[in-house]
Amino acid sequence: MKTQAIYTESSPRTLCSLWNAFLASRPVVSLAAWFSRLSDQEVTPRQAVCLVHAQVAFAALVLLGGSSPLVAVLLFAWFGLSVWQCAE
Repeated sequence: MKTQAIYTESSPRTLCSLWNAFLASRPVVSLAAWFSRLSDQEVTPRQAVCLVHAQVAFAALVLLGGSSPLVAVLLFAWFGLSVWQCAE
């Protein structure tokens, strides 16, 4: 039997529940547990996602930052924003 679902609008409640479902997913919870073991502190799934975001931004800065000054500034801004979000 074929079923179809049509979503006509996206509410903030739907996006919030998707974000909560993502944070409660098994890979994110496992990643948070792994970060907790590494740092000897309790790391929440949200903090784990923020840490991964900062690591990806830093890797992009290191790998692609030397291509041009504009790219370096944009990547540095992205890295700074991701670190700032981790501090919240």
